[in-house]
Amino acid sequence: VYSPGTNDISIGIVTLTLYANAISPCTSSTTDNMILEVRKLPSANAGADATVCSGNSFTLSGSTQNACGVFWTKTGDGTFNNTALLNAIYTPGPNDITTGSVSLCLRAFPCNPCSVNITDCTTLFISKNPTVNAGVDATICENQTKTLAGTAANYSTLFWTTSGDGTFSSSSSLTTVYSPGTTDISIGSVALTLTANAISPCTVNSTDNLVLTIQKLPTTNAGADATICQNDTKTLSGNASNYLSLL
Repeated sequence: VYSPGTNDISIGIVTLTLYANAISPCTSSTTDNMILEVRKLPSANAGADATVCSGNSFTLSGSTQNACGVFWTKTGDGTFNNTALLNAIYTPGPNDITTGSVSLCLRAFPCNPCSVNITDCTTLFISKNPTVNAGVDATICENQTKTLAGTAANYSTLFWTTSGDGTFSSSSSLTTVYSPGTTDISIGSVALTLTANAISPCTVNSTDNLVLTIQKLPTTNAGADATICQNDTKTLSGNASNYLSLL
């Protein structure tokens, strides 16, 4: 029984020689050689952990040595374009996206006469696209401010913008206070937009807006002072705007 040494395994081949010594009075010995090829066990490398945006596919970068075939497996519900390719393309499934990650494993098959499979796994993280909600449309009086309470998920940063000339107490917070400007009040409404920036590698930002209606304060004019005789009447000609009722 011959057990290969580390150099035999490293080189991959070794010559084994059998010597037969002659029986006296013969003096000539004889030899014969055989070549023993030493096959290495396979190695597998599934690649480094990576992150992909939901809705996108990911190209794997597996590598092997001394393998006579490969096969990719998964823990999730996504699909491979070809499980026998080192650079297979994986498309995450709905459960993968919900979970936020999936384990992808590369199995390397040995060459005969080796029989031990080698497996290595990588984790593919799945980043969701951002979602945002600026809130419902609202109405305020021209001398009031509006407290905004937006909601958002899966974002890196966010900011509020206005179509008018008002100001935010903080343009980068979900909860902020908007103070209408003179143009907002003059026009009577303004669109307030909340934008959520995506987390890399996602690149698509999400926006939502609400319309803030600004009700003007009422104005009145009873008319100029006047004088009448005690037996006369006076026809009044007042005017008003932005009112619900008069008295």
